[in-house]
Amino acid sequence: MFAKPRDVAGAKEHRLSGKDGKKLIERIAKALPKASVDLLKDKLGFHHKAGLVVAKVANKVQLFGVGDGADRRFLFIDPDGHNERFFPTVHALWLAPQLLAPLYVHAPVSRFVFNGSDVMLPGVV
Repeated sequence: MFAKPRDVAGAKEHRLSGKDGKKLIERIAKALPKASVDLLKDKLGFHHKAGLVVAKVANKVQLFGVGDGADRRFLFIDPDGHNERFFPTVHALWLAPQLLAPLYVHAPVSRFVFNGSDVMLPGVV
């Protein structure tokens, strides 16, 4: 009757087999330039033996996580559901910040960013 607290609202979840899990890990490592298969396995615990889970949301977004039940952590998002573009979640970036390249802000601008302004770089951000 009530949704479980760790469930994603309206998502259909299923576990990936070992073969599909290996392919997914290779695709994510290829899609993110700073990621490698070893980084995904060692830092994030994202390997085919850890129980990879795919949650498909109604708007075709796919969430990729590891673990079961209350221990589940969603680490990557595929915004269009085509398994071509992957973005790390905040949880994945907390565990492995090297997944994305850093964005350096010059000292005179940093005080505005610390006060809540958006970082704006024409054509990039």
